[in-house]
Amino acid sequence: MIRNLFVILLTLSVFDLPAQEASSFADLKNAKHITINKAYTFPASPKGFGSLQEFPKNTKRSGFYFEEERNSMWLTIDAPFNGILTFEIKPHSLKDDYDWMLFENSPDLKERLQKGTVKLLRSNNSRNDYKLKGNTGLKLGYTNFFEAPGLGKSYSSTLSVRKGQKLALVIDNIYEAGSGFDFLAEMRPVILQERLVSGVVTDKDQKQFLLAKIVCEDDSTGVRLFETTALKDGTYSIPVPGDRPVNITALHPGYIFQTFDLKNDVNNLRQDFNLTPISSTEKLILFNIHFTPDKDVIMYNSEPELERLVSLLKQESNWNIRVIGHTNNNPFADARYLQKLSFNRAIAVKEYLVRKGVEEKRISCIGVGGKSPIIGLKNSDNIWKNLRVEVLIGR
Repeated sequence: MIRNLFVILLTLSVFDLPAQEASSFADLKNAKHITINKAYTFPASPKGFGSLQEFPKNTKRSGFYFEEERNSMWLTIDAPFNGILTFEIKPHSLKDDYDWMLFENSPDLKERLQKGTVKLLRSNNSRNDYKLKGNTGLKLGYTNFFEAPGLGKSYSSTLSVRKGQKLALVIDNIYEAGSGFDFLAEMRPVILQERLVSGVVTDKDQKQFLLAKIVCEDDSTGVRLFETTALKDGTYSIPVPGDRPVNITALHPGYIFQTFDLKNDVNNLRQDFNLTPISSTEKLILFNIHFTPDKDVIMYNSEPELERLVSLLKQESNWNIRVIGHTNNNPFADARYLQKLSFNRAIAVKEYLVRKGVEEKRISCIGVGGKSPIIGLKNSDNIWKNLRVEVLIGR
């Protein structure tokens, strides 16, 4: 049944990135671009305000704004969909006190900052709360939009954002030589329509029912939307958005995970899973590792599938694998180009796995271009499945 609703959820798509040098982003023009639902670590606090003090000292300015920019850095955020934005700043030391302001990132923001005509979306300049370990940001459950210096709430209210909206966040530590901080911005989509997908999860070999975990992820961003667990008879039902493509995945200990894509088809409300035991697995076919068109750059919405692969490889430490890249069998494309592209994509997957702690010596790569399609050219609706990654397993 389809109905209107507003969903509040906890996203689980958090990924560590290499440490960043905070002082490199002290000016708006050099701002660090932040990806939603990725964790960032800045090992040192910003030092100084860069080449331009966007907020010079002004004691007459509202306390919701910085009285003075001291040790600052700028971050920019682009909303990938309509939803609710939260973020959190976690200082590495209780001796630091981070304040922040959030603005609409328009092309003339720099000029409006200098003129003093910029409008705040959110801010928090309250005193460091030791009980909260100095943490601050936008958080569910708070109703205040802004917070002035002194005793006050450490968090401000969440922000409703629209797809494509650009934001600029300036963070300032009032103390010099700080110890840095961790940063995570998350978004929770607004689901306008919902449909219920049901099915059954069974063992592919023994046909026994499995109490598998079922998760639903947004196809374009990889954000986890819903999750549930199958019942004793293997049946499950999970709500999914009716207004966007999603992926649903079944996971059960001792079995290979399985992921299916669901398009905006209200007539397709059933999806069964037949999971293969790890002990009898020889090859994984992964359809949800996506690349930028004609490039070997892994797209962000691939990370949930890649993280599941990482977990599996760490669990099965005796496996050596061969990553095989595939492209479409485009008759108008040069076969050598497609082979090289598919090989480079396999290498990109290997590099991701190695960064996540999988030993490089366990992984080899090949690319076969479009030589091994599983979908014919006439089946245009599913031809995208040829753009896949396969993992051959050796024990």
